[in-house]
Amino acid sequence: MFNHKTTSYLAEHLSSKTRPQLDHFLGKHGVPTELFAERPESYSKLKLAGEVLKELTRRKDFTTLKSIAQAILQEPSCTSLEHLESALTADGFTVTDGKIEAGPVSITEERSALETIIERNPYLSQDILHHHLKQNIDLYTDGKWDASIAQARNFIEQLLHDIAMHLAKQRSEKPDLDKPLKVRNYLVTVCFLQKNERDKLIDGVYGYLSEEGAHPGISEQKVAHVCRILCLTIGQYLIEKLENYS
Repeated sequence: MFNHKTTSYLAEHLSSKTRPQLDHFLGKHGVPTELFAERPESYSKLKLAGEVLKELTRRKDFTTLKSIAQAILQEPSCTSLEHLESALTADGFTVTDGKIEAGPVSITEERSALETIIERNPYLSQDILHHHLKQNIDLYTDGKWDASIAQARNFIEQLLHDIAMHLAKQRSEKPDLDKPLKVRNYLVTVCFLQKNERDKLIDGVYGYLSEEGAHPGISEQKVAHVCRILCLTIGQYLIEKLENYS
């Protein structure tokens, strides 16, 4: 589904229409008339559009939301086109020539699943981890690719540190964990990570998230998109591994 930032851009564009134009547009794209037709003329168009989109989201009516978004993307008067496309991409969709398609990975669903398993493990730094996830998506939507990638790296760093601290407490140990490398070394020492798993997977992902500069043959936006997927996938992998660790 669309996140709040995506629906905000849609509502902003819809509010630029006259009220008759807005009512016609909503009806044309399948919005039930009871959601907009009975509103008085004095009702704020921005508020009206926002409430309609919020209700469609609540009903999980993706077909209507998609129809509205695609129509707006194709309107010459769309002043927030770049921001809207970035927001849709951040939601896990692919936008090509004004057409919206589901991406290979549903980032919205992956993020929700990750947030759920974070919340069921109270020994994790939940507020910090949620902050990094939120900043990752917000910065991506704003087109700040490098900063978005940094937040993905910060998330993985914090998660690995939390896991190491939790295991150290269980073992009544006080290891030196002041650097990410020491954290990963400790997790191998206590057999949370196998050496080949650490070398080929965790170090590989961490190294990719830490790379700076251009990536030949691929845009920085796509790199940031890949880093978001890595962050979400490895996050789930590590937490579920910890829950089954003994």
